Amino acid sequence: MAFIAENFFDKIYNMFPRFVTSVADLILQLFFHILIFLHLITFSRDKEKANTLRSKVIWDEAERRGVEVEQVLAFGKPLDHYRARLKGKWFYFMSLPIPPLVSKYNWDDKFFLKKKLLQENIPVPKYSNVPFSKKEQKKKF
Repeated sequence: MAFIAENFFDKIYNMFPRFVTSVADLILQLFFHILIFLHLITFSRDKEKANTLRSKVIWDEAERRGVEVEQVLAFGKPLDHYRARLKGKWFYFMSLPIPPLVSKYNWDDKFFLKKKLLQENIPVPKYSNVPFSKKEQKKKF
């Protein structure tokens, strides 16, 4: 049953990537607003509380570009979840943000990224994509 659901959601995402991403973003925003209402989370503009150096570097660059960034605090403890205000609208993300203008592609997918790099003649390490579905496994192996 899990395979059927996974396959179904993959197909829906491939057919309507922007719609699915928008719905997921809306659910996340609603979830954050509920947590704020219940006083379970707050937001901080103190980048020194950021968990990682990478997060501080991203925060510095966002500030340099005039983007307002806030970190989620759960019970006063910093999480690796943030929000950034772009053109008056809050975008919620975990660690590295992917702006909506770039999210036409799934840049988090390592195999997709390597394929795009190879198309531009940028060298990448050798890799293999292991299929998850039984049907794809039979084709490949």
